[in-house]
Amino acid sequence: MTGDGPGAPMIKGDVIADQIKRVSGRKGSANGLIEIPLYGHRYRYQVRVHLSGPAPRLAELRMIAADDGSEVDPSAVRDVPVRRLALAAARFIRLTESGVAVAGDFDDPTDLVRPDHPKGGRGNKLDDVHYRQVRNLLIRAREIGLSPREYVAEQFQVELPTVDRWIREAKARNILARDWARTTVAPDLAEVEAGIWLDEHGPDAEPPPQLRAKLRRARSNAANSDKPGR
Repeated sequence: MTGDGPGAPMIKGDVIADQIKRVSGRKGSANGLIEIPLYGHRYRYQVRVHLSGPAPRLAELRMIAADDGSEVDPSAVRDVPVRRLALAAARFIRLTESGVAVAGDFDDPTDLVRPDHPKGGRGNKLDDVHYRQVRNLLIRAREIGLSPREYVAEQFQVELPTVDRWIREAKARNILARDWARTTVAPDLAEVEAGIWLDEHGPDAEPPPQLRAKLRRARSNAANSDKPGR
């Protein structure tokens, strides 16, 4: 059994992602219990989470002692990693049960539309593709309860001030909504379609009228969403 990379040893308290399972409730729903095993713990944890708000929150916790006569004592309750359990449950519901990935994996949407686009902050061309990738990672990280800025910094191997500059530039380019931290916006299909078309025809090519119209509507909607009261 390994940890978060090939050959990495498991550390006490690690989530054993491939052993997470649903105990009750409907698949893909937060209305039910998710059992999450932690490496080296004597107890099984069953949790229910709230998925509304900026991050998953623990709504119910059950600790089930092993069959060796162990009891759930006060020290065991104090040591429960509440946030880790909430995040693991949220990832399981939103990713694994949706058939996107196994719990613990994370899919960068950029890989689907730009598989040749390198991920790494230093030496990258800071173009719209880059800022769209930053936007996608920020939003996806937020959706499954990770710290968006820290996740992007980790993925690109850069410092947080660099991520903050990228966020400001993505907003200036109308790629990232100004209220992205409070709302969830899926990648715009018109932008994706345009990116693929330009890949095939070259960056200086003129998109066909139908595609240009889609882009105008998408960018108009994004600009309007930044106006007060919307």
